[in-house]
Amino acid sequence: ISGSGLWGTIHALIAISSDFKKIIGFEILSQNETPGLGGRIKEEWFTSQFRNKRLFENGKIIKFTLVPEENNIANNQIKQITGATFSSKAVINMIYQQFEKIRMEFSHE
Repeated sequence: ISGSGLWGTIHALIAISSDFKKIIGFEILSQNETPGLGGRIKEEWFTSQFRNKRLFENGKIIKFTLVPEENNIANNQIKQITGATFSSKAVINMIYQQFEKIRMEFSHE
């Protein structure tokens, strides 16, 4: 999948469960975000937050909310990168936009 970041396109790999309800895996392949800030979207602690997150339930996409890095997170929350809110939001937006395309093309609901 791909989407717009602050300084260019973010490319990622996403694995969705066969029932199109949760993210199984997620990795950033390439990005041009600011090193040490938005560039941290490639870090394991950030990408691993998306694994096993429910993304679709009761006919609706579940919206993730961003919380500060130091917070504990609930099911629909993602720890944002301190000082890189735009890049954190860009990743979430990319997932939503591309997930909807994937779901429409491959789901039989």
